[in-house]
Amino acid sequence: MTRAPQPHPDGSVDCPAIAAAGAAAVQALYAENIAAAARLRACYHLYTVCEDEQERRDLAAGYDPEIDLRPEHAVIDPFHIACAEIVAAYGVHNNRARTLLTRARTLITRFPTLVEA
Repeated sequence: MTRAPQPHPDGSVDCPAIAAAGAAAVQALYAENIAAAARLRACYHLYTVCEDEQERRDLAAGYDPEIDLRPEHAVIDPFHIACAEIVAAYGVHNNRARTLLTRARTLITRFPTLVEA
């Protein structure tokens, strides 16, 4: 026969099952935070790849970064390309993808230690 948990003077009760469930909830929260940080890093990496690709295309088309002239070819904003890739990969609305990418750029450029997991 098991004894019922005895209440403390402050009214709280020692219950190993509740403590274990609480610890599991905290571990799940940590795992979720790690996954969110990984998503943000992946989105930022996607954006930098899109930027690099656009720069490569500009240089191949004869654009000189030393001279401040408009390119003589069509340019699609790397941000929009990255958003389209996020929409395709995650199956989210474009507004959600823009928010996710904006948040990733902000956090990684301004607060990089927040997303280091």
